[in-house]
Amino acid sequence: MKDIFQENNQNTEYKTLKLKEFRSFIYSVIKAKFSKKTEQEEEKDKIQNLISENGGDFFGKMFYLVLKRSGEDIDLTCETLFSDYVYPGLSKPQKDQTKLATFISGITLSDGELAEAIGTNPTHFSRSKNHMNHEDLFAFEVYALAKISNVKPSQLFNYFYGDGEQPLVGV
Repeated sequence: MKDIFQENNQNTEYKTLKLKEFRSFIYSVIKAKFSKKTEQEEEKDKIQNLISENGGDFFGKMFYLVLKRSGEDIDLTCETLFSDYVYPGLSKPQKDQTKLATFISGITLSDGELAEAIGTNPTHFSRSKNHMNHEDLFAFEVYALAKISNVKPSQLFNYFYGDGEQPLVGV
């Protein structure tokens, strides 16, 4: 069986592909919103500056800021752009597990278990969590974290990078 990390975000081709798709999507949005070529180029430059200022990689913060600037729907963009993102999700409870064990299994996850559930490397997850070297989750990892938490991606992006409230998980 292929390693899930190789299939997804540890594969630089996936990140590169998604960033290219995202830029293409944003540029088409700009083209639709601005009729004059000079306005389109100005907006593209502003978007490129946002991308560069936020590491130039497909980090969650950059994704959020660009979508907020463009006024695009975060949830719809995530569902469209990341529909092919493969992540294992949370482990299913064992059949012989007690109800208490089943109940707390989703509450008491380690960083490693969370990293595995969203299809990322545990070291990257830990560095992102602790903001070491300004590391951040990639946009598709924030998406996967939202999905396994049963919250809308926009809620998590707004909480992490905007002024949104902390989403309630499991309620």
